[in-house]
Amino acid sequence: MENVVTLYHGGSVKLDRFSNANFIGMEMVPLIFDSWPTFSELTARVRDELEWNSHEEAVPIEGVLQYGKMGQVYYRRLLKIA
Repeated sequence: MENVVTLYHGGSVKLDRFSNANFIGMEMVPLIFDSWPTFSELTARVRDELEWNSHEEAVPIEGVLQYGKMGQVYYRRLLKIA
């Protein structure tokens, strides 16, 4: 579903020795768009959701690449987008 983006915020990211990302204490918010969002639409929604008022600072955005699962463990990497 390319019109749904999951926003994780708050908490922290802990990387294990293999650089797999684990989200600790983060809030998960699904963002639903009418169609596949552009990057500017995505950043605008994230700013609204987080009530990010500063127009001078960029919202740091990283994507999650899930590249496997073994049992209940997901293997994922963070990729810088902006």
